[in-house]
Amino acid sequence: MMIGVPTNRHLTEAICVRSTPRLLALLALSLMLPASAASAQAVKDWTVIGYFVGDDNKTTSLEESQLRNLDELSERGSGAAYDVVVQADRSNKINDYLRSRYSDPDYSGAKRYHVQRDRWSVEAKLGEVNMGDPAALLDCLKWAAKTHPARHYLLVINSHGSGMLSWRGPGSTSDSQPGRVNLPISSYVAYDDTDNDCLTIFELARVLEAFAASNGGKKLDIVAMDACYAASVEALFQVRDGTDVLIASESTIPGNGFAYSAIVDAIAANPGISADDLSGVVTKSFIHKADNNNVLGAYRTAGAEDVRSACDSLVREFRTAAKEIGKPTAQGLTAFADEKYWDLERIADAIIAGRTNTAGASNAAQVLGAAQKLKGAIKSCRASLWYSGTYADQKVGGLTIFWPSKDDYRTYRNFYKATTFSAAGLWDEFLDWYALGME
Repeated sequence: MMIGVPTNRHLTEAICVRSTPRLLALLALSLMLPASAASAQAVKDWTVIGYFVGDDNKTTSLEESQLRNLDELSERGSGAAYDVVVQADRSNKINDYLRSRYSDPDYSGAKRYHVQRDRWSVEAKLGEVNMGDPAALLDCLKWAAKTHPARHYLLVINSHGSGMLSWRGPGSTSDSQPGRVNLPISSYVAYDDTDNDCLTIFELARVLEAFAASNGGKKLDIVAMDACYAASVEALFQVRDGTDVLIASESTIPGNGFAYSAIVDAIAANPGISADDLSGVVTKSFIHKADNNNVLGAYRTAGAEDVRSACDSLVREFRTAAKEIGKPTAQGLTAFADEKYWDLERIADAIIAGRTNTAGASNAAQVLGAAQKLKGAIKSCRASLWYSGTYADQKVGGLTIFWPSKDDYRTYRNFYKATTFSAAGLWDEFLDWYALGME
C-alpha cells in the first residue's frame, strides 16, 4: 500500500498540431464478441476508456476542463501496446473557447474518440446520448472492448458527482423505487443535464457486472471516478463484483481533474504495469497536479467484505456500550458533503485515541478492538492513498461512511436501505437507532 503527501498545452479536435500554452436496457443481451471481431483486432495490454459527461447546461466549465483532459491524453496518445479511447458528451452551450476547439462547434451530441499523439480522431458521432442511462455506459464498454480489446481495462468516469446518494433519474433518491435498475431500457456520477439523469451506484454496479460476465468473468481492472465524493465504503461494496480496484475521492475534485498525461505515460513506460501500481500513479499524480486540500485513494474490492464485517463488529459494540453511556459521541472526526459522509478511518482513530465517550463503557476494550479491526481492514484493502493540506494533517483514511443528520437520514433512508452494504450489514440498522430512535 502507498500513502503519500506531495512535497498546458491545447489542440483542436481531429487532426491538429501541438500548440504551446499549456449507470442498460441491453444488460439482458450478451456482450460476448464474435470470434471474428475479436481476432480482427490485436489484443493490447491496456485500454484506457474515458467516459466524459460534459453535458452541463448551466456552465461550460466542465466541458472546457474535459477538453483539456483530452489534450493531456493526447500528449502521448495511444501506443503499440495500449489504446486510449473516450466517449464525450457535450452540453448545449457554446462560447468562443469551445468554438475554437471543435471542427463542428454547433454539434452538441456525443462523440467517440481514438486518442492518438496530438490528435483525438472521431470514430463515431452518436447524436444526443443520455450519459446518465446505464445503457449508454454499457454500450460504450462494448464498443471499447470490440474495437480496442485489451487484457486490462481502466475506466475513468469524468463528470459531476454527488457521492453515494444520487438525485436524478430511475432508482435515485427522487424515485418512488430507490435502487431500481431499468431492464430493459425504458448520482452517484455522470450527471447529464439535457436528459436530467445520472448513473446511480446501483446502475453502475449492474453495468460493471454485465461487462465482467461478457469478459469471461474477468472484472474491469480499475474504475476511477474523476468526480466528487465518490469514495465511500457503500460504493466499494456495491461495485465489488464489477471491478478489482476503485479509485475515488471522498472530497471534491478540482475542475482540472486527474493528471491524464501521467496515467498514459506510466502505461507507455511499462505496458505490463499492474492495477495496483497504475492506481498508485493515478492517485499520486492527481495530488501533485491539484491544488491544496485534496485526497484520492485506490481500494481493492476484494477487501470490501472485510471492511463491512468490521463495521458490523463496531456497531454491535456501540449498541452494547449505549446501554450504559447512551449514543456514541466522538471528537476530531472529518466530514464531507454537508456532514452526510464521514471518514471511516477517522472514526476508528478517534476510538483508538480515546476521543469518544465509549472509553467509559464496561465494554471499552471490545469497542477498541472493533476499531482496531476496522482500521486494519481499511488498510488491507487500500492500494494507494495520497492527500494534501488539511487532509494530510488529519491523516484521513480516504473512505467515507454515510452518517447523516436525523432529517437527512429520514429523507434518504429508503435509498440507503437499497444498497447492498445495507442489505448485507448492520450500519443501516445502527442509523435507524441512532438517528430515528428505532429499535
